[in-house]
Amino acid sequence: MLGIILCLFSPQDPGVEFFEANVRPLFATHCTKCHGEEKQEAELRLDRFGSILRGGEGGAVIVPGDLDASRLILAVSSTI
Repeated sequence: MLGIILCLFSPQDPGVEFFEANVRPLFATHCTKCHGEEKQEAELRLDRFGSILRGGEGGAVIVPGDLDASRLILAVSSTI
């Protein structure tokens, strides 16, 4: 899933380095155990880009262009 997000950046984009150093490990440690390939609590799967956009039982977790309305961003922010 997270690798697909890399497609949003060029390989030279500093966002790729930030993603690999900070976001991917955070998801691997805190998210994909319950929301990954083998298990999807609340029907939320975070290892595929399309699934992230679709969301789960509670609706969308990412609202493109609106970080304040993106529950995934809020959840990650509280984990950091």
